[in-house]
Amino acid sequence: MQMDFGLFPERLEKACRARDLPLDALCHSTGLGSDNADILPVVGVKALGIFELAQIAGTLDVSIDWLLGRTNVMDVPGMPDD
Repeated sequence: MQMDFGLFPERLEKACRARDLPLDALCHSTGLGSDNADILPVVGVKALGIFELAQIAGTLDVSIDWLLGRTNVMDVPGMPDD
């Protein structure tokens, strides 16, 4: 499966707009610090560890695969019931 890490900044911005959550507020709420809001779109996914990426995806309610360009499906599918 192809990945396009270059989509990360665009998709991050799109998800923030869809959730009406400014990037600096997202960074602050996920523990990245508001200062990273300026560099995150430029540096992209390279600046993140898996924990931070999962926090961002969870806060925005999008899939990590969508953020990384592995799928075009933004929404997180529901979890199966046990």
